[in-house]
Amino acid sequence: MLLVVQDTGRYRIESRQGLRWAGADYAPGSMGLTLPGSRSLLRWRPAAGDDRVLDAASGVSTLQVHLSAALVAETARSLGRRWAPSGDGTLELSAPGVLATARALAEASRTGAPRLAAEALAEALAAQLLAAVPSSAPAGPRAGDHPSRRRRTQPLDAAQVARVVDHLQAHLAEPVGLQECAALVGSSRAHFLRAFSAATGTTPHRYLVQMRLDRAARLLRTTDATVLDIAVACGYSGTSHFAEAFARQHGAPPSRYRAAHLR
Repeated sequence: MLLVVQDTGRYRIESRQGLRWAGADYAPGSMGLTLPGSRSLLRWRPAAGDDRVLDAASGVSTLQVHLSAALVAETARSLGRRWAPSGDGTLELSAPGVLATARALAEASRTGAPRLAAEALAEALAAQLLAAVPSSAPAGPRAGDHPSRRRRTQPLDAAQVARVVDHLQAHLAEPVGLQECAALVGSSRAHFLRAFSAATGTTPHRYLVQMRLDRAARLLRTTDATVLDIAVACGYSGTSHFAEAFARQHGAPPSRYRAAHLR
């Protein structure tokens, strides 16, 4: 599944459907969606009143998000839906939530956000797109599976939460993904995300960030390690994002926090 978000510039995009062309005028924030397995013949034209050639110098740029068919199908199953894509997609997708999540995902990629955060955003985007396009339908009931039971997420139990938290604690300095956490409790990524949040009141990513920043605060108080060394030990690649996150959590940047807690 390919989501295209217009970032800068304006133009008209047209898609051939049979013997005719259908088109849409794109401006920043416009979105189009191509479904898996579809083939489209596209052409681009300058926007009305614009006689410039569409090239690298025309100021046109897009954000393109590719979601794997496996991710979309898994998300559909976790939502109790049957993913059966049909058609080519749409040139004009109107879904403000999709736009915000796609931009958040792009920002996470740009800033090197933890895998848990990026994967959670990808899951959320897949769920939003499933709701926005008419290519999924409620799955039929299974024997012994009451509809209200399918819709309700069962929180992880205490032992499962402890298993995940122990894993996060043991890998605070490393990239941690949803799949490995879900595997600890025998769940899909999408279901794990909801079940963990239902049990703890927060997302796996936020829980991990809290653990990392708590460790950082302890190291700042009790060791002479440099801020960079502490950042790396807590899963950050450098001091910039670490300092921003630490200040949000503890009310002061790392160096000032350390100075205030010197004994």
